Amino acid sequence: YQNPPSEMAKDPVRFLQAMAQLPNFTALPSVLTIMSEAPEHRGVQEAGLQALLEHLQAAGQGSPAAYAMVTEGAIGLTIAAMRRMVASVHVQELGCGVIRGLSHAVPTSREEIVAAGGIDAVLVAAQTYQGDAAVQEQVCGALGNLA
Repeated sequence: YQNPPSEMAKDPVRFLQAMAQLPNFTALPSVLTIMSEAPEHRGVQEAGLQALLEHLQAAGQGSPAAYAMVTEGAIGLTIAAMRRMVASVHVQELGCGVIRGLSHAVPTSREEIVAAGGIDAVLVAAQTYQGDAAVQEQVCGALGNLA
């Protein structure tokens, strides 16, 4: 990421969307770096969370890809995005989905999620989007996994 290709520099959202399509999620470090370098860019956060969620769903429980997400900082970036972008229903839904997925795929991540404020972030999403079925579905899954 230190010498980004011109297409990434021009459109980081499109770049993240393309990264989500790579097999074996070889782009994880790039996705996390872009998310951390553009913390206020809603499109970047949405695309990054979407990429994390898609690969997490494809990877499955106990997979090396899921463990890599935990060890490389996906939990903190997810919760930070949720805290900064409470007004974005999409960030809240995706963030709860990532928390739900990580807490299922990597049971040892549950303590880190709780310590980082994950339950509070999920509860804020639940309260803020009481009428949104997609958010509530992810909230229930996340809280169920963290219980």
